[in-house]
Amino acid sequence: MTWAGSAGLGPDDLGPDSLIDDTDGLVERDRAGQLMDTAYAGSVVRRTATALRESGRLAMVLPPVRYFVVFAGYGAKDAAKAVAALAGETIAAPALVRQTLDDRTPWLGIADMVLVLSDTGSDDSSIRAAKVALQRGSTLVVSTVAGSPLDVLCAGDRNALVLPLAEPGNTIWGHIATGLAVSERLRDSGRSDQSDELATLSDLADALDGASELVGPRSPADRNPAKALALECLDATPLALSDSPLAAAAAYRFAARMLATMGIPVAHVGLPAGLSRMRAALEGPYVRAADDIFFDPYDDSGGGRPSRPLRVVLFSESGDVGPRTAITDMAAARGVGLSTIAAEGETPAARLASMLQIGDVATAYLPLVDKSTISKSNPTEGDAE
Repeated sequence: MTWAGSAGLGPDDLGPDSLIDDTDGLVERDRAGQLMDTAYAGSVVRRTATALRESGRLAMVLPPVRYFVVFAGYGAKDAAKAVAALAGETIAAPALVRQTLDDRTPWLGIADMVLVLSDTGSDDSSIRAAKVALQRGSTLVVSTVAGSPLDVLCAGDRNALVLPLAEPGNTIWGHIATGLAVSERLRDSGRSDQSDELATLSDLADALDGASELVGPRSPADRNPAKALALECLDATPLALSDSPLAAAAAYRFAARMLATMGIPVAHVGLPAGLSRMRAALEGPYVRAADDIFFDPYDDSGGGRPSRPLRVVLFSESGDVGPRTAITDMAAARGVGLSTIAAEGETPAARLASMLQIGDVATAYLPLVDKSTISKSNPTEGDAE
């Protein structure tokens, strides 16, 4: 097999810096289609907006509500955390993420709004949560696969609105778009149409398109924050930090994606409360400071350093620079690398999108430039035969 853009060299002959800017090679090695999924995030949001407009039923969501309950069904915990974080920026009612909602949930009632997110619509926990919400008279909105048991259960109920996932392979943005529309609706009860919600989703889709262009395969590593993050985390053990609820949702997603794509468990620490735990991590076994008397910078074997040393990945959205400064100083003092993913955008949804896209695309790049995963997933022509 000849790898495009690499002058006939195979991926084993190229270093990560070359592999990550070999656009055609990246696309060819991305057999799971993760880069394509992230590139179409804006399209997923637009399809959700179309489904919302065609249903015409978002008016059934009537504020005020006592609790906005976001139920994380199968595969949707990342999305549920993101939706709850966005709701916290938008509405006065507490946004609660739940993974259990059943007859033993006595407080749920007619004054509450329940959003059930499920990647399959066939998991028992999501079906049970929807049944309980309907039995208690709560307003119910569902984001799931069309034709699934969860869809069938709720489709005919006047207190339920089901929005089908536009892309089963890229569910997070379908869930987030639905949750964002519901949050916007709960913010203002004085309207009978859906124009503001649709405009909000249009703005989010545009923000995702811009982020996708910035971090896509054709954007070179020296101007691409996702490629830069992938290279920085390639031989490291990342520790994800966050300084706001929106940043925490992005950090949680990054940690989950690192485990799914690379098999590397990543801890998440929220700031400023987690500064003490951060200090403990910097004194732990994943760090070997250069001022250690046993550290030899000329020892090619690593001089006693861990094989995957700690790297701090800070997702930052807060205007409070104090925690960021403290982390920067602490990491520098211990010789620990620091990657900062700074939120960009005028709205909370746009800022969340900027952080999520960088983390998602970085974790999609990693297995495409890591030699161990390339050798496992891309056999030579002789092996393939």
